[in-house]
Amino acid sequence: ASQILNSLKQYVQSATPTGIARALLYSFAEDIEDTELARRCELRFKHVPNDEKVSLRNFLRGNSMNETQWDADLAKVVKSLPIYQSYNMTYRDLTRTSSFLPPPSVDATLLDSKFIITDRHDALFLKNIGIERMDIGTFYASFVIPNIMEGKLSESLQSETVLRILQEVPQINANNDKWKDTVKDLEFVPNQNGALVCPSDLYNPEIPGLEDICPTDFFPSKNLRHPTLLNSLRILGMQSRFTSHGIIECAKRIEVMDNEDAIKKGTSLLEFLDRDIVQIIKDSTDSTSGTDLVHLNSEDSIEIVPSSFTSFESSKQDSLQDFFTSQLLSISWLPIDALEDAELINEQSESFDIPEMKNNNGKRVAPPEMTRPKEDLWLCSASMFISRNSIHNSVLRKIFGWDDHVPCPYIAEQLVNLSQQYYQHPGSSYLREQLTIAVPKMYQTLGSNLDDCESSERVYLILQKARWIFLGDVFVRSDQIAFDAPEARPHMYSVPQELVIFEKLLRKSGVKDSFTAVDFAQVMINLKRQLSGKKATEKQLDLACAMGKLLSRLSEEERANTNIFLPSAEGTFHKADTMTYNDASWLAETLEKNGGKFLHFVHPDIGNETARILGAKSLRQVLSAYESGMKAIPCPKSESLKQLFTERRKIDGKDRHVDDARAVLELIELAEMREGQSVNILIDNRTHGSESILHPMLNQAQGPGLIICFNNLLLEVDKLVRLSSPLNYYKDNMQNSHGAGGKGYPQFGRGLCAAFNFTDCLQILVGNHFVTFDPTGEYFYDGGITDAQQGNESGNIDADGLVKEDESPVHYRKNKGKPTARRYGIVGMVQKFPDQFEPFLSLPFVKSTFAFDSPFFPGTVIRLPFRTK
Repeated sequence: ASQILNSLKQYVQSATPTGIARALLYSFAEDIEDTELARRCELRFKHVPNDEKVSLRNFLRGNSMNETQWDADLAKVVKSLPIYQSYNMTYRDLTRTSSFLPPPSVDATLLDSKFIITDRHDALFLKNIGIERMDIGTFYASFVIPNIMEGKLSESLQSETVLRILQEVPQINANNDKWKDTVKDLEFVPNQNGALVCPSDLYNPEIPGLEDICPTDFFPSKNLRHPTLLNSLRILGMQSRFTSHGIIECAKRIEVMDNEDAIKKGTSLLEFLDRDIVQIIKDSTDSTSGTDLVHLNSEDSIEIVPSSFTSFESSKQDSLQDFFTSQLLSISWLPIDALEDAELINEQSESFDIPEMKNNNGKRVAPPEMTRPKEDLWLCSASMFISRNSIHNSVLRKIFGWDDHVPCPYIAEQLVNLSQQYYQHPGSSYLREQLTIAVPKMYQTLGSNLDDCESSERVYLILQKARWIFLGDVFVRSDQIAFDAPEARPHMYSVPQELVIFEKLLRKSGVKDSFTAVDFAQVMINLKRQLSGKKATEKQLDLACAMGKLLSRLSEEERANTNIFLPSAEGTFHKADTMTYNDASWLAETLEKNGGKFLHFVHPDIGNETARILGAKSLRQVLSAYESGMKAIPCPKSESLKQLFTERRKIDGKDRHVDDARAVLELIELAEMREGQSVNILIDNRTHGSESILHPMLNQAQGPGLIICFNNLLLEVDKLVRLSSPLNYYKDNMQNSHGAGGKGYPQFGRGLCAAFNFTDCLQILVGNHFVTFDPTGEYFYDGGITDAQQGNESGNIDADGLVKEDESPVHYRKNKGKPTARRYGIVGMVQKFPDQFEPFLSLPFVKSTFAFDSPFFPGTVIRLPFRTK
């Protein structure tokens, strides 16, 4: 019973605020949690009217004159009671959610359920139970500004609230200097466009000229321009200087503007940078590290930091500077010129007098890294943009790279572009005048920097096949010009004296000392392509003839593997080895009658000697080879003949004169072998005509000579070949009653080889054939010989000792010094080459028996023209 009485005493308390609170406390378990206590209190007060809740709260706060002291347990119970009215007009406890007393004199519309409605008596009561009044700074930072950012306030209330906040900033900051750091990066201040931004993102509109540079959203709203409000914004972080970050952001905005606004803003930004770039970089550094980012000398120009200065802070600063400059250089914000700008056109010039200008897809701004100043217009306008404005600040020029030379690849591209423009408008004197000034500067830059240029290969590739060398009136390619060249415009040019100073550049770009056979031949090829089968003009013919003569002066090795074209008498071009030079003019009428138009005659101004050297065929050769069935036959070598004569003299012990006399007997021995009945021998001291002969070089054999005629005895051509081989006439090879060569060879003599004691050009008329041997290669220079027979000393002889008929085609080529022998059919040739046959047909013992109607001589005439040297 005593325990029950003791428990009842806990519920029976005095009628005081603390007594009521204690009675409530004892009605709950001792270990109850705060939230559970508040929940149970809420259930108990579920049906309690609001006026009774107010009466209880008023009772609990007591008389203001007698301040009630609340211990922790009692304060916990009092705060758990749902008797406190919030600004959303509901009654709630003070434990389960954060609860605050609002700052004094704030607009009630800004308060929500977290704030409790109080009067001055409530404030003291609530303070005693642990509920504090929120200070104005925290109120703005934690509650009002977030509501502004989330758009929970009406437009008018938001505007009034922002003004109120800014008005109170100085006082708030004075009480708590760290408060500004909590709100400077919160987006609650309207900019001039009406968007909410951070105070730190705004720029002070009082900075001179800044509004000309920056977009309107960089500045606070117009209603915030009062000096007091601007001062508050500065406290909250509004920029009072144009920082590097702001410059980059401004440049990005300019990049996307339309041309008119971009040019206007870009020009203002450039003027600002030109004036204040040094201070801007300093300010940027000071804001990050407190140390200058850019090191300046006394003239405010950039100075390289010594390599020994390797602190982490310096490296950090350098990275910041690199980031700023790289961003500034890569964004399209710098106004550039375009060809249509009226101020670019000279009063005495036309639009085409200005070099082509790089276009940025119609935009009138470009990245500074791809831009050059106006003075570089003629040096790189085709590949780089040209700035609309000038720069005077040396630091900014250095950042832009304008004090460095124009990159070599861009100069190379400009040269190519200028040459194209020049050929499109060749009559512009102003353009030519400007080129005369600009091009040497471009050569100078290339020549001075290509050795150290990483892109030198790219430069040479650009220039390789382009016309880039300016000669005052024409642009030419590297392969069209040489330091020592003939006058052959427009195909070949010589380096003028004023360009010799760029010799190193020219040589590295492919300009040669002199032109080669390939170059001369290419001129001919170009002319042929240009004419497309039409006749050349007189000027073109003169050029072609000059090229042909230059080619002929080169060695055979230099002309090897070169396709050479020559002009014909009609003025058309053909491959040289398919053409004919007219060295038999007396046959012109005959050729005309017999369809000689199938031949392409070399133009007479080329000259026969030049044509011959360059591969054209002699008309004599053509006629003799294709009309008389001319065949190349084996011929002894002069070296083998000399060896034979030397050996025979050693064996016989005879001197030269005795040997010469014996040679005549050895030739007569040939007639005896064939049982000849009559031999005529005479010396012909006459000199015969040398025009209508089979080969021009045969004129050397038209002088005096020894004649031996075997009347009525025909020696077959194959027998003549066998008898002319020196291998069969060595003395130690004699066999019984036959000669050294066996049956069919002379027993004592050297056969036809004996004739070469007297002559180097043995000529034989037998039947309807004319045969000639040239062991030294001096009489059929450039003559024809088959591949099978070339160098065949003993002849192309079969197993029966007979000469095989060589059907190989004749290949005309240089043959000087090589043994040559030919067999001609004389049908049709006697009339065409009368001088060639006159030494034979004028002999009385030949003339009397020669059949002129069907040319044939019934015998063998051996003619030995005497040597002249």
